[in-house]
Formats: sequence, C-alpha cells, structure tokens
Amino acid sequence: MHAVSRRAVQCADVEALLDLSVDGELLADDSAALHGHVGACEACRARLEGKRRLKAMLAAAGRTVELPPALEARVRADVRAHRRGRTARHAAGLIAAVAVAAALATVLVTARGTKPAAAPPAVAQAAFARHALDVPVDVATPDPRRVQEFLAARVGALKVPRLDALGYGLSGARVVDVGNSRGAQLVYAGGFGQRLSVVAVPDPDGGLGRTLGGGPVELEQGGLRVRTFSAAGNVVSVVGDLDHERLRQVSYEFER
Repeated sequence: MHAVSRRAVQCADVEALLDLSVDGELLADDSAALHGHVGACEACRARLEGKRRLKAMLAAAGRTVELPPALEARVRADVRAHRRGRTARHAAGLIAAVAVAAALATVLVTARGTKPAAAPPAVAQAAFARHALDVPVDVATPDPRRVQEFLAARVGALKVPRLDALGYGLSGARVVDVGNSRGAQLVYAGGFGQRLSVVAVPDPDGGLGRTLGGGPVELEQGGLRVRTFSAAGNVVSVVGDLDHERLRQVSYEFER
C-alpha cells in the first residue's frame, strides 16, 4: 500500500493521489483525506470520476481488443523504457490504453463544422494512446522556441503555440512514431493537474489529411475528446478532458 501521510489535501495535491486512489493504493487516512476534499470540490471530484471511468474503459478494452503486433511492440518498448518504479500491473494498464485507441471507432461525436469518419484517423489513435501512456517528455521546457528547435532536426517544422490564455502551459515534447511516419507529441499542463496532448505529423503531400474526409474529425471516449485536423502541412490531433468549445479553441491555435 502507498502512504502519503497527510491529514488534509488541497487541489494542488490531488493529482498525485487520484491514480493511487483508483488503484486502491492509498492508506485509509490518506484515502479519507482525499475523499473529504473531493466531497467538497466539484472540479477534483470530476477528475476522480473521470479517472475511474477511464480505468474501467481500459480494463474492458484490454480484454476485448486485439492490438496489431507492431503497435503493441512499440508501446511495450515505451513501457520498458519508462517503467522504473512501476509495477507489472501498471505496465499492463499502459498496454490496455492503446487497445482503447483501437476502440475509439465505437463512439463518434458529430459537432457543428465537424465531419464524422468511418474509422478513427491514425493520428487520433496515436494521440489517444500517447496521452494515456503519460511517459516523460524528451525535452522539458515551457519555451515554445526551444521545443520547435528540438523538433525541427528530428521531425520537421511544427507549430508550437502558447496556450496560457486557455489555461494550459507548455511542459515539453517528445518524438513519436505514427504508422510509418515520425511526429511529435506536445504536452501541456493545466492549473489543476489536467494534461493536454497534441500529436502532430508532417503531411507534405496531403495524403494523411485526405483520410479525414475533407474536414476536422472529433471523437469522444471515456471522458476524453480528440479533434483531428489538417494545419500548415501537418495533421494534428488534440486530446484531453475538454468540452467541445474549449477543444475547438485549442485547435484554432494550431490552425491559424
């Protein structure tokens, strides 16, 4: 069991406790302190419920969805590279996260100006899987210029906007594989421990963008929304615990 040893928690403390609580790894006193806080804090209570739903979804998808061997091998390699301090049960959960990405096709959200797709785009699947994986970034900095310089030599020219006005600060980026292409995952953090992931893949010939069917594609699964669109020679997917309007606002920063 994991002990945190605190009698009371504040919003700033909650993120470190939510996953432990969902996994049943908090001692009784710490669990009581957390639940006392979320009982009075609607925002933190929503985050806890969201993690519970996601855990249930991961477990169900891990039992029912068979991953393509190449995709499973890549994710297992990520797990091995970043599993220090994690148990085998946590590693299995990370593999299940990618199974959920394969299951994204089960729920499509059609919003104003958003076209549904017959199957989730590859970039959307990668964005959801990488967001659920939650491993350290390759370059950790809040400076968009430094992130752009890091990615330029490895991926190509990608826009890295500031999202501070929307409540998300840049945490850094990492290089990811999306099918046979190399792309980037940008990671942003909100004021209450929320995470926002953006996966961008260069699309110089427009072939990847044509799989979107001519417009943005928005998907929803397990309380997370993913919006995928073409922007400035790239295909971009934004994923996070956002309502439709906030997701659209974030996406606009990459499109303009």
